[in-house]
Amino acid sequence: MDSFPQARIGIQLAQQGRRTEAIHYLRQATRQEPQHPEVWLWLAHVTPSLEEYRYCVQQAIRLAPHHQTARQMEAALRNIPALPAQVPNATLPNTDSMNVRVPSQPFVVDEHLVNRMQRQRKKRSLRQKLILFTVITLVIGLLGAVGIILGRNLIENSNSNTATPHELWLTIQTNTQTLPIRFRMQTPPSWIVADAASPQWASISQSLAEVPAIQANWAGFAANLSAIQINPADDSLETPVTIVETNFDSIIASGGYPLRLQLIRLGAIYASMDDASCTGLQQLAAEQQNTIATSGITATILENQVVQQPSGNCVYVIHYFGTSAISGQDEHIYVIYVPVGTTSLAEWHLTVVDISHDQYRPMIEQLLESIRAL
Repeated sequence: MDSFPQARIGIQLAQQGRRTEAIHYLRQATRQEPQHPEVWLWLAHVTPSLEEYRYCVQQAIRLAPHHQTARQMEAALRNIPALPAQVPNATLPNTDSMNVRVPSQPFVVDEHLVNRMQRQRKKRSLRQKLILFTVITLVIGLLGAVGIILGRNLIENSNSNTATPHELWLTIQTNTQTLPIRFRMQTPPSWIVADAASPQWASISQSLAEVPAIQANWAGFAANLSAIQINPADDSLETPVTIVETNFDSIIASGGYPLRLQLIRLGAIYASMDDASCTGLQQLAAEQQNTIATSGITATILENQVVQQPSGNCVYVIHYFGTSAISGQDEHIYVIYVPVGTTSLAEWHLTVVDISHDQYRPMIEQLLESIRAL
């Protein structure tokens, strides 16, 4: 296919002496292919306008400063003191006064011009393709790097609950104890105490409460840790002390149900126990085993054991698995009995949905090995 039909047609018409018709095509050619000096010179050759003639010569020289014919035409224009507004009879300026011989045949052979223009266009097209390929390669590389960074951040965020745990200290004051009670445990940094007096909790809970996909009563988690009310009838807390997962990605991965660790009961040891030592917890475990066997509980008991911690202390753990009557979700519930002194027990409940249990399991084990009252 001819890449330069306007230039070809214009040149052929000019060769035939049909200058008026040639002008139309050559003007189009200069607009479409303005980088070729020969096209400008052909237009100068046929135009009846001296101003257009001058402009075409200037454009040809700008593109090809050493073009011999263009330089001769420019020199001839400078040597004429005054020129009419139009070239008479649609011819070139008087060659006698310019001392320039205009050949009767075109100064560039038609096929040579077209072939040259085609080669130049192919080279330019190749350069453009190479530039485009380079740009696309760089963009793909950049996007790949960004994807790796984002993917790494996503993995780090989604696995933040398996990051190196930090030591969480919790101090509460109850209406039944003269001195405050302190708990220490290893938890992920994203597990936050729902302290009603904490600005950090207020900010985090408010942000998470605005996410429709998260199924949690954030306002209901908050408790006043300096004034915990305990029901003397059964030693239960009127408002549980809650430690809750606040990492957004981890909550979403859990179906919108955040892991929560709640202090449910704080009071005297049970009648089956001699004290709150490891032996006393073994006595409680034996009693609970008999109670579970005869209670008709529908939940599955996965663990029922006393865990001895590296420090030498013990906690008693019952691990249930079942379907929540409230959320309808399959859940794991760890009931954790933690000695408080020698005559009291704290009962913690850790609840996590089944779809996230395996992910949280290492952190739960660290919690069981570290939680204690001081």
